Amino acid sequence: MRISISIEKIRRVLALVLVACFFLPLAQCTSKSVPATSSAPSKPSQFVAAEHIGWKPVNALGLLALFLWPVPALVLTGLVRRRGVRIAVHLAELLACAVAMVFAWNIIALWGEIRYGGVIFIATVLLYFAFTAYCLVWQIRRNG
Repeated sequence: MRISISIEKIRRVLALVLVACFFLPLAQCTSKSVPATSSAPSKPSQFVAAEHIGWKPVNALGLLALFLWPVPALVLTGLVRRRGVRIAVHLAELLACAVAMVFAWNIIALWGEIRYGGVIFIATVLLYFAFTAYCLVWQIRRNG
């Protein structure tokens, strides 16, 4: 018997939200565009992952992977019927959630202020982690 269809639908929606976060501002920092002695207002700079895709190819792939990792995992768990493979995929998803949280923490610490995209990203990763942990426990407890 498969996990409840509603749990899988929730995980799919969370994966889509995570992909959408790629285009949202995750953090911002305020920097002076003129010398510090001036009383001119500071100009905020935002971190949007989609704007940083022009980096080196390896970095761009890593950045894309931080937002797209649930998609292949959901496809794989939907296609594979073997319990052992599903457990391995769920464990990999939990590890990916941890890596995504470290990424979010580093970006926010580096840029200084969290933006709405960052809040959505963190909430989505935490919810995805919770639902994936539930799926993992269900797979392990099923049939012994």
